[in-house]
Amino acid sequence: MLTKTHLTNMAEQLTGNILIAQCGNRAPVSNASLAGIIEEALNHDCIEEIYGSLNGAHGIHQEAFIDLAEESQQTIRNLRHTPTAALGTSSGKLTAQELENVIAIFNTHNIRYFFVIGDHSAQTLADQVARQAQDQGYDLRTMGVPSTANNTLPITDHCPGYASAAKFFASTLCEMAHTQASQPAQATVSILEIPEHHNNWLTASSTLAKRKNQTEDAPHLVYFSEVPFSPEKFLQDVQATIKKLGYCTIAANETLIDRDGNYLTQGSTDAEAASSLAPSTAQYLAHLVSEHLGVTTTWSRPSLTAFASPHHISQTDAQEAYGAGQAAVRSAIQGENAKMIILTRGETDHYSCEYGVTALTEVINNNKFLPEAWINEDGTSLNFQYVKYMQPLLQGEMVIPYENHIHQVAHLSKRTIEKRSSQTVR
Repeated sequence: MLTKTHLTNMAEQLTGNILIAQCGNRAPVSNASLAGIIEEALNHDCIEEIYGSLNGAHGIHQEAFIDLAEESQQTIRNLRHTPTAALGTSSGKLTAQELENVIAIFNTHNIRYFFVIGDHSAQTLADQVARQAQDQGYDLRTMGVPSTANNTLPITDHCPGYASAAKFFASTLCEMAHTQASQPAQATVSILEIPEHHNNWLTASSTLAKRKNQTEDAPHLVYFSEVPFSPEKFLQDVQATIKKLGYCTIAANETLIDRDGNYLTQGSTDAEAASSLAPSTAQYLAHLVSEHLGVTTTWSRPSLTAFASPHHISQTDAQEAYGAGQAAVRSAIQGENAKMIILTRGETDHYSCEYGVTALTEVINNNKFLPEAWINEDGTSLNFQYVKYMQPLLQGEMVIPYENHIHQVAHLSKRTIEKRSSQTVR
């Protein structure tokens, strides 16, 4: 069982229990933030119990809570290198009736601090609950903790989770290219499809596979979602690359559009349909190459593996995610409410990161996009500004413990809290 470290000279604070939820898409370092919240909470006497909500928003209105203070210190330490969401995740949306029930459930368990880790969905849930508590006159402090692989949350310089996902895609593309280069007798094309909608942060990360001043390194061509795709230009560029190098390695966003704004895979502007239909964008591109150039083409579309690999977790990313969890607790105890933790880059030559807060209302309806100025005029490569932005975030590798020659991850014991509220949906 975890024990508290008592701090002296604490001002009188809101006293009660905390509840932590993970919501939205899985991210490589979400659990590091969870560990940061838990371990920081143990330092404050005003926090009495530490609960976790199983399966995100679903667990909140179902009153599916577990006692996180009952977990061993080793389990909490293992969270720092365990990807995805140890508590389980779900969408952040709650209905009006569910929100009313949630505040009644919180009151029953004396929950006075609520932390939500995740993407836009998580921040939306945090905002919903904060507003509902205010409307019902319930004294609650709610904080959002950013954690997303696609780096789309605004205001913050970068999102915990992005650098580790970027490492995965850059490493994967590098490995694909090395495999192709080992087959010099046969021209080949490999395509890595990047799973993200209407944004290009993960697509951009593929360019990190290039070594400094090695212009012939893969990826040779990168296709971004907001740059209209020309099949003719694509085939010309692929053919020119093969003629020069003998092979071509490509990274492509899954939501490529044509000159009319239609998705390549369906001729529609509906994003959800585009992501669910086959053939995929990579299949479409592979078909173009095979049909028009007669070149052997392979393609890959990582999904779960991109966000579940501990081997690609950036040490800097994990440390900052842990720090964001700590900062959320400190901010809430100091009186902050309805805020999200943001990361601010220092202005010195040596990289540093500081934590601050911003209103959830500034986050939930806005997105952060890859700056167009970072994309070169050719539309298929990035300039030095992106590499400068990313290099500090990629630093360091996690030391991952092994058991029976397989890496260890955290397994929560999940000691459940008795359901007490009459408002729980059974």
